[in-house]
Amino acid sequence: MKEKVNKENTKIISLIPNLLTTMALSFGLLSIFNIIKLLPLTNERFVGIETQFLTEKALWWSCIFIYIAAFIDFVDGKIAKLLKNESEFGMHYDSLSDLICFGLAPSLLIYIVYLSSYGKLGMMCSIFLTICVALRLSRFNTLSHNQKNSFFVGLPSPMGAGLIVSLILIDYKFVLLSKEDIEVIYDDRQQVVDMWREEGLTAFQVAKG
Repeated sequence: MKEKVNKENTKIISLIPNLLTTMALSFGLLSIFNIIKLLPLTNERFVGIETQFLTEKALWWSCIFIYIAAFIDFVDGKIAKLLKNESEFGMHYDSLSDLICFGLAPSLLIYIVYLSSYGKLGMMCSIFLTICVALRLSRFNTLSHNQKNSFFVGLPSPMGAGLIVSLILIDYKFVLLSKEDIEVIYDDRQQVVDMWREEGLTAFQVAKG
């Protein structure tokens, strides 16, 4: 009886790394769904305050979901080693998840934000980035266990995706938000403040008189 319970517990524990990989994959797909919401940028690149506000949340969430997927991917690998549950299935499943989270999602994001205005050339550059991630992951899977532990080959795909996402967020925060848009926001807020000030003065005068 105890042996059956132990076997069941072992099976459940062995599923933890793959469940974490599934979580990372889910966040990668959520990022892609939010990237789809950025499609208006292919027509006008953050032009107009309305377009900016409509896409701001989608941009932030698409980046945050990639960060979350990268964190889960890091934890996934550590737990698999800790539980001594590094299987061939888990390795290939993790690579497929990485391709979507850190290959496809960043490529779509960088295409919509920067490269869509370059037409086919922009598409080719975006596709090339995804292909590079796929080749890197495929090469990693073909390495022996000793080779993987003795040295690391190339830039990890989560780190590369994190770098791209960070640069996009920095650029959006300090560059893509143009001076004209900032002035529009400031003017709108100032008008609201002035309106409330006038209402307050009117109410005060009525109460006083």
